[in-house]
Amino acid sequence: MNEQPNWRSAAERTQTRIETLRADGRAPVVNQHVVSRVLLKRFAAHAGSAGHQVYSFDLDRPTNRHRTRSIKTCGTVPDFVPFASASLEEVWSRVENLLPAAADAVERGDIFEHEEYVLVLKDFIALHWARSLHYRALHDQIFAALYERQRTKLLTVHADLLRADYLKHSGEHVADPQTLAMWAEDLMRTVRDDELSGYNLRIGIEEMFHKTRAAIRESCLEILIPASGQFLIGDTPALTVRRDGSTLTYCMALGDSNAIVLPLGPHHLLVGRSPHDVLAPIPTTMVNELNGLQIEAARSRVYLHPGSGLERFVLAHLAAGGRAGRTPVPPPRRPAADTPAARPSDPAP
Repeated sequence: MNEQPNWRSAAERTQTRIETLRADGRAPVVNQHVVSRVLLKRFAAHAGSAGHQVYSFDLDRPTNRHRTRSIKTCGTVPDFVPFASASLEEVWSRVENLLPAAADAVERGDIFEHEEYVLVLKDFIALHWARSLHYRALHDQIFAALYERQRTKLLTVHADLLRADYLKHSGEHVADPQTLAMWAEDLMRTVRDDELSGYNLRIGIEEMFHKTRAAIRESCLEILIPASGQFLIGDTPALTVRRDGSTLTYCMALGDSNAIVLPLGPHHLLVGRSPHDVLAPIPTTMVNELNGLQIEAARSRVYLHPGSGLERFVLAHLAAGGRAGRTPVPPPRRPAADTPAARPSDPAP
């Protein structure tokens, strides 16, 4: 029976995609936004020649003196996607460039009269779910687990196929278990190297964006408006959420969630995968709950509209025990030793 191992054909398909992206040849984008600049602008105040600025709050150093910063430097991670980032930035730009018109329709209150703008907002949620610190950390964790699982499977379930593959390429039979293990490692070296170089991440993020966009587009969109107070935004702003009774949890798989939320500005928050298309006012208690989720899910920073006074809310949330039992989002893994030197990977202040 002539059975082609699916792990080899899958690797070949991935390699073809990598070669296509490598042929692009453009210089990488170094400081990549994980919070879109066009989104941060909606939380900003214009400061004359200094441009648009947001109040940047360092959650790991809450007693430090915090100040306003340019949106150009906030919400960025150096080399977040180290491979073929220029072409990926084009994917994001196609959505981001359409946001101002969609956001204007939200401000006017006639957003649901414009289906094309509703789709833009849904795509904007998907963009921030895929291009996030949470997704990158999850990608790293899943790859490590799958790599070891696949290696074990090659040496056990597919041992006969592995021996046949060795014979086909070497002309010799496997002499001992050590040789078989070395052949398995050799077959998987390209996959491992592709991961360390950021190739798999580049492909995975774009695929996740398209999958998430399709799922969100299938459902309705809810837009929440504070009856009082304002929303803030964290450096990991798109969050899947699930409510079970009085308990609200976050950052589960999209399919396990009730909804996916993204602040759109101080006065609007998007809720994807909603059962209804609606602009809905919400009480201050819910605003505080959603702001608390942004604080809990953030890697290190939240951004506030200058003059909002929300820094007092953040300090009170932390003083009440917020983030104390939290599992931090780990920093993006550094590139492999033979790739250009890694730069600091914390989101820019």
